Amino acid sequence: MQGSNNSKKCIIVFTGGSIDKAFACDFVCRHKDAYIIGVDKGLEFLDREGIRPDEIMGDFDSIDKNLLSKYESDNGIIRKYFKAEKDETDTQLAIIRATELVTESRGELGPVYILGAFGKRLDHLLGSIHELTYSFDRGVGVYLMDKFNKVYMAHKKYSIKKAEQYGQFVSFIPLTENVEGLTLKGFKYNLEGHTLTITRSLGVSNEIVENEAFISYKKGYLLALESVENV
Repeated sequence: MQGSNNSKKCIIVFTGGSIDKAFACDFVCRHKDAYIIGVDKGLEFLDREGIRPDEIMGDFDSIDKNLLSKYESDNGIIRKYFKAEKDETDTQLAIIRATELVTESRGELGPVYILGAFGKRLDHLLGSIHELTYSFDRGVGVYLMDKFNKVYMAHKKYSIKKAEQYGQFVSFIPLTENVEGLTLKGFKYNLEGHTLTITRSLGVSNEIVENEAFISYKKGYLLALESVENV
């Protein structure tokens, strides 16, 4: 199911959380030239589905050692190992690594999609969400994806076409105490120069009602979440 190694475009990272088989396999098929990174237990999913990674990384503390040996003997795969006792989670390290790859590629790679970031460990998910600021500060788009959600750092000024949005709902949540000067146009609930605070849920569950919606803000970190309905 792996595409050619030439003319790569996006990066798809498979981590150890919940991965819906149909969604993930379809996602890879629609991005045949992607650079694939298997992170720790995410490598098990890739192996089961016959998706050959370009790179594997992690502490591999939760993976079958025989499976790991299979990929250690493949000289065509880049390998990066980390100690189990470390400051970052494997997914956070993968976000840093993918950001570096995009930056060093000088426009040949990007954006980055993370599959498997959602799962039972809410602490891991929150850590990964906050790690998105690392990529954002370096101008790299990183998206946490599953069949229900698309989570990313909102650009200071951008738009979403209704026909291309991911699901029905669009939410905006501050990652800083305040997000200043937030303007939303083309939504069911518009705003003009508003200060969105981290203590309020005002930005949750908005909807696009025009053909295209426009988002802009002046200061802060703003998380965007596009979600399907009735989950």
